[in-house]
Amino acid sequence: MGREILYQKYRPRKFKDIIGQDHIVKVLQNEVLKNNIANGYLFFGPRGLGKTSIARIFANAINCSNPQNGEICGECSECMAIQEGSFIDLIEIDAASNRGIDDIRDIRNRTYFTPVMGRFKVYIIDEVHMLTPEAFNGLLKILEEPPSSVVFILATTEVHKVPKTIVSRCQRFDFNPASREDILKQLNYIIKEENLRIKDEIRDLIVAKSEGSFRDSLTNMQKIINVRDDMPYEEALSILGVSGEREILDLWNNIFEGNIDSEIERIEKSSINIATFIKDSLDIFRKVLIYKVTKEDNDISGLNVSNYSAGDIVNIINILIKALDNLRISSLPILSLEIALVEVINALKINNSTRVQSKPIDESVDKPLMSKQDRRKKNHIDDVEGQDENLEEVIKSRWIDIIEGTKSFNHHMSGFLSRSSFEINKNNFTIIVPFQFYKDMLMVEKSREHMVNILKNMFNINFKINVKVQKDVTPILSPLNDSSLNGTEETVISESDLKDVFDIED
Repeated sequence: MGREILYQKYRPRKFKDIIGQDHIVKVLQNEVLKNNIANGYLFFGPRGLGKTSIARIFANAINCSNPQNGEICGECSECMAIQEGSFIDLIEIDAASNRGIDDIRDIRNRTYFTPVMGRFKVYIIDEVHMLTPEAFNGLLKILEEPPSSVVFILATTEVHKVPKTIVSRCQRFDFNPASREDILKQLNYIIKEENLRIKDEIRDLIVAKSEGSFRDSLTNMQKIINVRDDMPYEEALSILGVSGEREILDLWNNIFEGNIDSEIERIEKSSINIATFIKDSLDIFRKVLIYKVTKEDNDISGLNVSNYSAGDIVNIINILIKALDNLRISSLPILSLEIALVEVINALKINNSTRVQSKPIDESVDKPLMSKQDRRKKNHIDDVEGQDENLEEVIKSRWIDIIEGTKSFNHHMSGFLSRSSFEINKNNFTIIVPFQFYKDMLMVEKSREHMVNILKNMFNINFKINVKVQKDVTPILSPLNDSSLNGTEETVISESDLKDVFDIED
């Protein structure tokens, strides 16, 4: 016989079984005790916190024939019928699939009939924010003049999408995310009841993976025990699709040392869950920030951040938050992470250890761009047009001007060029970049056309633009000069920006 699904088997049946929502349970029990039942309730909170479970318990309590201090007795015919799912006066509706005006009209027609099995007819509408505007208007009409024997319990994860006219006619209860201690308490109880052998470190991993959701914690534990409950920690990491803290710390330490090339390559080859990795990294840097501000020990001894200020850590956190936000609309999650890592390198002014310091650029290159006419007079190179070496030196001396010229088109393109080099073979101008996604962006037709126009205007030569990847490329600009382009600040690159500017479709 197969094992029963944990989150169904251990779903709360009474108010006393609810964990972490004492402020809600106390109010609802007192309403049952005083027989002061409202017609509308709105339960709001993240997924997996027990909104529907508490709605069912409350529906049971107000229909129980013999409640004990606001708690259900669990023995009367009404309680037995609700627990068996045969109580016809308890109607649960999924607003995601029953969201139209016709569905609400059907509810309104049924409210005219008195309850058959209990005192109240209870409608639990889950994901109520999914209703159409017309359906909300119909629901509003019912809530304005509700029959005394009808109770509506609305549940949602996105209360801002529920019209204020609906919210104002309901008692609103905000569910708190489950604390680590509460989730661990529930897990330990179930592990004991099921006689499981899950290690403590795997329990902590399950709690971290659940992100404050009781249901997610039980679902993750179900994955573990479906394989074997005594599995080692490394296998649990693979089953849950997460990275261990040691692995994350090693990755960030390597990045802080400038080894971004190897880390990006490692991420591309691994089966890492990008969203989970970013969230876990955010949790680590949150601890680092708290330590930087309060000097309280937060177990961050494995991360080499002594050289960075609290402001640097805030920059990293902001970059990772934006990367996480980009994942929601991204068709290529790895790109969001790769861009974030490059931004961290730029923000912290970390020099890539695989690169060789290039020669300082002559101070004359910091001069502002000249007019097109002056440029042509100064850079007319008929005498070197067939001499690639001389031409390369001329273009290198004007590389900052070229970069400045791309900013009007796209400042991300200028960032790519500032970390690149080039080579010339007759009329072929090949840009050498350290990363594949640099190449992908620069090879877009609009980008190449813009580069062709800049080179034509500055050097009066029609080049054919190519791009190639060379991980150990030595940038024309040294890191010192790279960060001082006209005193401009580093910009944060988002994948959505890149797609818009480079005209890339999902």
